[in-house]
Amino acid sequence: MKQCRTCKRKYRTKSYKYCPHDATPLSEGLVVDATLDLNDPLSLDASIVIKSDTTKRTPKKKRAPRKNSIKDPVIAISINEQFPRCEAEDDLYTCTRGLWKLDPERAERAKYAFAINKGQIKEVYEIEQWLPATKVLTELWIARLERQGRKISADDYLHRYEFIGHLAPKEIREKYVGKKIPKRHSGNPIMYFNC
Repeated sequence: MKQCRTCKRKYRTKSYKYCPHDATPLSEGLVVDATLDLNDPLSLDASIVIKSDTTKRTPKKKRAPRKNSIKDPVIAISINEQFPRCEAEDDLYTCTRGLWKLDPERAERAKYAFAINKGQIKEVYEIEQWLPATKVLTELWIARLERQGRKISADDYLHRYEFIGHLAPKEIREKYVGKKIPKRHSGNPIMYFNC
């Protein structure tokens, strides 16, 4: 049994960690003393005394947020779905530059593109320019996804963009490759930093 320290309500379920009444932590380790007078067989009265443990619990330490170590204008592109199928560096570049729905104005301000897999930076590319998706790359992606068992129409690739670029300089790659990004991707595979 658990008891709230402030409102003194008692809860039998072990699922509560905080009092639903005022959100204070419930004290654990309650001692239950039950006394029964065995000398008098007709007396079936039992008195129960509950003594609460008054030791204070130490609060859990919260994990500190990741420090944003990205100082350059960057667009981070999550390629979680295609990364296991990348067998060569060209495949990784194609997956990263591939057809994206994005804000073209913000993308133009980005100097580098990160290839992200499960929160880790796998490669860094220097962006030369962003273009509306070309027919050649659109057909390449449609054929690639069909080989993977997914049927996509060309209309799904309208209003998408691709970039033209190359591997970033060695200093930039050493600075970022292998590191974790400071935020998690949430649904949208595109994330902007400093742009």
